[in-house]
Amino acid sequence: MSETFYKLIKRLSGTGEIYKDGERITSCHYNLQVRQKTKFQTDQLGRRVESPGTMKLSGVLVLVDKEADAKTVPVLNSGLPLDLHLSDGRVLQVAVQSEVLKNMFNVINSSPNFEL
Repeated sequence: MSETFYKLIKRLSGTGEIYKDGERITSCHYNLQVRQKTKFQTDQLGRRVESPGTMKLSGVLVLVDKEADAKTVPVLNSGLPLDLHLSDGRVLQVAVQSEVLKNMFNVINSSPNFEL
């Protein structure tokens, strides 16, 4: 028997910069969660064995500028990869999508092989 779930690995929060093709788009506050797909199986001796899998990034980006301009929102909502430069110098490739508020975006996708 096996069961699969996502295990919280790390929370990332701070203020960063969003880039598209090397061009700075805007600044944002980010609150992200890194989860790792984990599968538990029972081995031949009846012991539970944990098998870690792929990682998933999710969370929210809130633009620092309260009103995003007409150029910024379509770029952010394109679903295309963006580079999120974190406050500690790391860069994560993400795609985002706006929900209701013009200045808040959900992280909907990320590079499958990112480093913590």
